[in-house]
Amino acid sequence: MDQSAVTQKIGHSPYQKARGPQANISFFAFTATPRNVTLERFGLKGADGLPQPFHLYSMRQAIEEGFILDVLQNYMTYKAYYQLEKAIEDDPALSGRRGQRKVARYANLHPTAIGQKVEIIVEHFRRHVMGMLNGQAKAMIVASSREHALRYYLGVREYIKAQGYNDLKALVAFSGELQFEGETYTEADLNDFAETELPSRFDGFKPDGSPYPEQYQILIVAEKYQTGFDQPKLCAMYVDRKLAGLQAVQTLSRLNRTRQGKDQTYILDFQNTIEDIQNAFRPFYEVTALEANSDPNLVYDLEGRLFKFGYLDKDEIERFAQTYYSETLDGGDRAKLEGLVREAVARFDADEDEGRQEEFRQLLKSYMRFYSFIAQVMKLEDTSLEKLYSYGAWLARLLPNREVPPEIEITEDMLRLQAFKVENKEQGSASLSPGDRAALKAINEFGAKPYTEDEQKELSEIVKAFNERHGTDFSEADMIRFEQVNRDIMDEDLKEMMRNNPPDVVYTAFAQAFFWSCPRFTGHSGGCGLSCDELAW
Repeated sequence: MDQSAVTQKIGHSPYQKARGPQANISFFAFTATPRNVTLERFGLKGADGLPQPFHLYSMRQAIEEGFILDVLQNYMTYKAYYQLEKAIEDDPALSGRRGQRKVARYANLHPTAIGQKVEIIVEHFRRHVMGMLNGQAKAMIVASSREHALRYYLGVREYIKAQGYNDLKALVAFSGELQFEGETYTEADLNDFAETELPSRFDGFKPDGSPYPEQYQILIVAEKYQTGFDQPKLCAMYVDRKLAGLQAVQTLSRLNRTRQGKDQTYILDFQNTIEDIQNAFRPFYEVTALEANSDPNLVYDLEGRLFKFGYLDKDEIERFAQTYYSETLDGGDRAKLEGLVREAVARFDADEDEGRQEEFRQLLKSYMRFYSFIAQVMKLEDTSLEKLYSYGAWLARLLPNREVPPEIEITEDMLRLQAFKVENKEQGSASLSPGDRAALKAINEFGAKPYTEDEQKELSEIVKAFNERHGTDFSEADMIRFEQVNRDIMDEDLKEMMRNNPPDVVYTAFAQAFFWSCPRFTGHSGGCGLSCDELAW
């Protein structure tokens, strides 16, 4: 596109000029996974006008020459199926989208779901991975959140103990403190050593080369160590989170490091399909290319949309710029700048349409990101864009955050998992073939869309929709067994009653608690129609 289409020569801004390409400065980026903005910022223009890397050593070439491994060579996918039911008489209304996420989160974090996946993971590791590298092979479990990682860690630890696997130990990695079931957990407390020691502890050897007395085989992560972690002994990855695009490539590439004796890797994926992962890898397998350059005129589209809200005033922005771009700024100047910006904040606050307010917030963020990018790629001379950028940075800090009304939390007593099973769906090679490539898309749209109020839905409706999406034909073996119900109802009061009284005295209280928690209970008075020898005394 002709650069003159996006420039208006109405003055000169040293700030704006400093953002653009400089004749006396060269910038270089070294990466295996360039994003679209990376190519446009650092690429060299080819004959077709599109940016190209100044040098290429592709993933495919590195695999063929043995510098990295093909992590897609052994890929196995699983699919989890759930059947939930509402466990309370009330049918509370929840925000539709947030309610759906909460119900899905309840199902994914359920002990039964994690327990069955843990069994698959541990047994696969012991059968296929543990003996690799003369017994030094490692594995990583990729969880979807810090709580998910913690539950996985506790589940793995419990399963290993129950099976008597004394030759297998796990570590967990997550940032900060985590509140879970009334307790506060940290990575250091759970692993029993400082966070900074984890890489060497997981490797098994101290910096001086001597072995640690305790050896660990499995590392459970949530974001932390998911990218940038270099451990050549990693031979398997167990994925239980949605991955796409760059994140998928960077996460799975933790396995691609070579090591003597390491000639294959394994991935078990509970959330993604082989097609999902191939689509993520395709743009980075050979040469990473762009379909087209980003249209710089989109910055004017964003500018125009921002002014249509009526919150911004061009005269206020001009007065802001006159002070902001002066040679020195003192305390009085900063107060003046804030006063000018607060004029727009007041107009924003006066608007009672929360949808418009949220759309404006998102558009402002999009403008700030896109202008910052496009001003580095090409020389801009329209100083009004730079003034709006500087003004917008102050405005974004002063705008009030969107108030999200409190909502009912999904708790254990509101939902019940009736049935669960996890099935192997795909197994084999997911490797790409020569010529299997896809171009990256240029920036052509922004996240800000007209805001729509989230429709309220009753819990029963959300559960029904969830079951329709995630259900299947469950067998008798897939139904949650009554032993689990027994564990669920055994609170301290009931345990104390059973310790101090004969069974016939405790029976009524126990049976009532059991039937209320039993997944097959069908009514308040009709019972479940099953004999009580299902009860585990």
